[in-house]
Amino acid sequence: MFKWNGELYQGNFEPILSKRLFDSTQVALSDRTKPKQTKCNNPYNGILKCGYCGCGITTTVKTKKYVRTQRTVTYIYHHCSKRRGGCGLKSLSTEKLEKFLYDNLACISIDEDVWRLGLELVKKKHEDLTSLNSDRRKKLLNEYSAGEDRLNKLINLRLNGELTQQEMAQAKSKLIEDQAGIKSMLNDNEHSEHGWLELTEEFLNTAFHAKEILEEGNPFEKKELVKKLGQNLFLNNENLVVTLKEPYDVLLKPAMRSSWLGDRDSNPNTRDQNP
Repeated sequence: MFKWNGELYQGNFEPILSKRLFDSTQVALSDRTKPKQTKCNNPYNGILKCGYCGCGITTTVKTKKYVRTQRTVTYIYHHCSKRRGGCGLKSLSTEKLEKFLYDNLACISIDEDVWRLGLELVKKKHEDLTSLNSDRRKKLLNEYSAGEDRLNKLINLRLNGELTQQEMAQAKSKLIEDQAGIKSMLNDNEHSEHGWLELTEEFLNTAFHAKEILEEGNPFEKKELVKKLGQNLFLNNENLVVTLKEPYDVLLKPAMRSSWLGDRDSNPNTRDQNP
């Protein structure tokens, strides 16, 4: 069925979906737009896994009222969901969890001078590439326009009987393929011109502000930062093991790089090692 000028009509074509399936899908999509009420919607849920059994890390909120002081205190604990049975991971507070995050991710940092210089360099590079891409775009547009002219000439030749239907079909097919290739290059040229600049600016801004967010940001800002920087986050009783995503892994400081790679030093008893 379809609507035309506000009126509903029955189509004659074979429907891809049955009306029953379509209607039930609309109901499901509508329900998904409504926020679900949960006991704890902690921002760190869904990004951490247990280092012992691999289950997800979840959060429990407990409220306790102290009769003598008439105070109500809320305690937040992060722990293994234990969906695979018993687990040796102990519960830990948000403060300790965020300390683990800081210890592993605060090394991703650049100073203000490097940040500002980096932004200036990429913008200058972008200006140079924009000029080059502008010339390339003009050339591609000229090629596309020439292809349109050739296609029109083919049609005229066919109308005048100078080409057979088979000759016309073969020549037209080749021209259409060429035009599609030129159009694809035009789109790639337009996206690449701005895409790399946005990615580089995002990299520099994230590296510069990462430590500030870890120290002063709210939990939701910290979660977005963690998702951007790290992957395969496994929590155990001693630490949080994080694999940094590219290209942020290149910003590991030498001391941290040795720790992450598990290098030996002259006094291993005094060295922090990630498991």
